[in-house]
Amino acid sequence: MYGFFFLCLACLFIIAPFQQGLYFDADFYPIHLFLHIVTLIFIGLLVYKKDLASWQKVSVVLFIPICYLLSLTQAVNPNGAFDMVFRWTTYISFFFILYVSLSMHRKLKVLAPFIYYGVGVLIVGHMFLNEFGILHSNGAWEKGRFAGVFQYPNTFGMVMLAFYMFGLLLLLSKKQHWYTFFFYSFPLTAFIVALLESYARGVYLLFPLVWFIGLCCLPVRQQMRYVGYSVITSLSGFIVYVVLQTEKQWLTFISLVVLSVVSFFCSWWLKKLNGSWNSRVLLPALVVVFFSLFTLDIGNKGFVYQHMPHPLQDRIDSISSSSTANERMLMVEDALGASKDAAWIGRGGNAWEAMYHYYQQLPYQAKKIHNEYLEMIIDIGFIGFFVVIGIFIYLIFQVVWQMVRVEDRSLSLAILFSLLIILGHSMIDFNFAFGFVMWMIFWLFAMGLPVKKKAQQQVKGSYLPIIVYVALLLCTVSFSYRFLQADNAYRQMMHTDSLMEKEQLLTEATNHNPYHTEYWFELGDTYIKQQAYMSIPDVKVVHSAQMLAHLEPMNAQVLVQAAALKERIGKKEEALHQYQEALQWDRYDTAIYDDMIVLAIHLDEKQIALDTYKQLIDVYQQFEQNPIGHNHNRRRFEVTEAIKDEMKKLLIDEEREED
Repeated sequence: MYGFFFLCLACLFIIAPFQQGLYFDADFYPIHLFLHIVTLIFIGLLVYKKDLASWQKVSVVLFIPICYLLSLTQAVNPNGAFDMVFRWTTYISFFFILYVSLSMHRKLKVLAPFIYYGVGVLIVGHMFLNEFGILHSNGAWEKGRFAGVFQYPNTFGMVMLAFYMFGLLLLLSKKQHWYTFFFYSFPLTAFIVALLESYARGVYLLFPLVWFIGLCCLPVRQQMRYVGYSVITSLSGFIVYVVLQTEKQWLTFISLVVLSVVSFFCSWWLKKLNGSWNSRVLLPALVVVFFSLFTLDIGNKGFVYQHMPHPLQDRIDSISSSSTANERMLMVEDALGASKDAAWIGRGGNAWEAMYHYYQQLPYQAKKIHNEYLEMIIDIGFIGFFVVIGIFIYLIFQVVWQMVRVEDRSLSLAILFSLLIILGHSMIDFNFAFGFVMWMIFWLFAMGLPVKKKAQQQVKGSYLPIIVYVALLLCTVSFSYRFLQADNAYRQMMHTDSLMEKEQLLTEATNHNPYHTEYWFELGDTYIKQQAYMSIPDVKVVHSAQMLAHLEPMNAQVLVQAAALKERIGKKEEALHQYQEALQWDRYDTAIYDDMIVLAIHLDEKQIALDTYKQLIDVYQQFEQNPIGHNHNRRRFEVTEAIKDEMKKLLIDEEREED
């Protein structure tokens, strides 16, 4: 029984990265349904076998989706808030089935690390198949950087580092056959190459720090092997990286295969050596000296720096002079300000993308904060944040507790340092937005947690968490099915030219999911287009516009869409009021100023036009006075020539009227 459920999870884990890491919610809806139904069946079998005690040790994770559920009451992005409830319910379902299956079946626990690491091999292999021209996947590169299946270089680089450290530490396992050693050692060279080619600055900085902590945590005898394996695989990876810069695919392929094999034999030879090493402090001290000299060389552009490939030099230089790094600091400041307005239970899932324009100091473009913990505070408040962090700390403590109880600690260390990389890098990027990354976290936890012996009797009250969990699953199954139906209807609408069919499909979409603003805008747009051919009452368009404003009242872009719908059916006064409301939530949107001024002049509301233009000039002057303003203007905030001409005409007309 447990083998079947484990197989289902393994298949999902293998498929997930190739769905862009489950970044988009639409890709997740079928998985929500499938996994929730599988979980209900799994729970039913556990109840039948009276084996619910195995759930007790990890039932605390149930509080995470409950926190997101509570935040729905204050959601500024209801559709995004529901999606986050679905996601976290799916994450804990994945974890629940996996943990219980591994606890009940020893062979599955032995198999789990191989599947986990094997998926990493598939991800890096997929990237190299694209590099060698065998595959042609969209988004595998971003501006010349390896982005892989995630289509995002920073997360790709982080995942490569997590798998590299996992494989590196498992090479230290005491009892290993040559083929197991080969399985873990052979891909390490490819992971290094992919990591370097991602040009992820945060990963570059995180790698030596995590690696050094790993060195300090190892016993004396394993430190030498750890350093040796690292040098061998890093050196072979760097050589392949240098060859890759020549853009000769066959030469790169041959060097990758040959050096991966060479690194395996060198590592295997090192494993067989029986050297004597007595000091646990000396080797870390030497490493600190080496890294200090290396840092000084890089900082002063010395010998090592000058012999690096130019792309790597450019990326290292950008670490200290990057405008994106400064921009992320601005986001952190703005996010902290936003968190104060709903400090206890937050603004609901995916709140930042709906409200950040109001809080931003400068007109940057960022639907994600690039700090998962701050995003979590905004989504579920400080209470929810401390609940999630507390649960993660509890699970990590359990992994550590298991590590100190076993003789061979290599697997536990591999798990802990992979977790450290993922959780640490998520302080500077939005890795949790990828469902696969969350599955990586929970797969690691499931492998590392101690196995609970089968209870002789049920713990008192053990049915309560399951009852709550089943109720949550039933709700999410119902809603995720409706959201899936809505998404299917919307996709069909995109492939038809018939306005009647568009209306029917969009009506169906809004009936199944009334929280998606895009559905309502497209429905209102379809009604307006139909008015050219048939009698469609304006009230239908107005209703669509009202739903837009009601669903996301802090999202200026959504309010502009509502205003545009009203303006197109002649309700220009209402549209002008809607534009004014939108401007309150986003003072850096040039288009709002332009549309509002043009509409005010058309309605002969000259004072409104003048006041709006004055506000635009004031905000723009403040923006220009900011010394770093123009470095963070990806929204292209400006005073357009067109609006200057409109205001000149208005002032000329006023002068004529006075004369």
